Amino acid sequence: MISLKSAVLPVTVKKLGDEAYKGDTALTKVTISSADISIGSDAFEDVPDTAVFNIKVKDVAAKKRITNRIIGDVITFADKKGLRYEIYNLDNEEVILISSPGVVIRTLSVPATISYRGVKFPVTGVDYIAFKDDTNLKSIKLGKNVKGIEAGAFEGCTSLTKVTMKSIISIGDDAFRDCTSLKTVTVGKDLALIGEYAFEGCTNLKKVPIASK
Repeated sequence: MISLKSAVLPVTVKKLGDEAYKGDTALTKVTISSADISIGSDAFEDVPDTAVFNIKVKDVAAKKRITNRIIGDVITFADKKGLRYEIYNLDNEEVILISSPGVVIRTLSVPATISYRGVKFPVTGVDYIAFKDDTNLKSIKLGKNVKGIEAGAFEGCTSLTKVTMKSIISIGDDAFRDCTSLKTVTVGKDLALIGEYAFEGCTNLKKVPIASK
């Protein structure tokens, strides 16, 4: 098998066969120019998560169809830092941050958007127990599209001292429970829901956020 670093599919290419680039771990960039292209099953399976897909198609519906075929059955993917995301809603192009397996992170900066295979997804939440008991984590800043933190997302992060989440709407049960070093939490005016025991055991937190709605 020949490993390619890039693939350019001009407007004349109307069909891409099943498993065409499957397992091509060297592939970093793919350009697709035909709005009528038919993409076979698993055509890009196991291509690196960081590969860039440039879909040079003006028709919105065609571009959406091609994008869906490229993403296929992918549920989760990782960014360059090793943070893993889950495609929560493909139709609305939303993802949530789910974990950071094997990655040491001291400052967690969750972006407003993340790109995957040519699609820019808004990052809208942090998943259930995503960083539970991560004792390396010291500070968190959530992007403007992050609206929800699920239950236990940062529970037991005993080194965590500062959290900034100005666009957050809901904080789940036990979200920051037993974050014993937490001193500062900054929220915005849209905070509407704080779950049970969300800040229980945060013994150094002088001012607990209050839902404004």
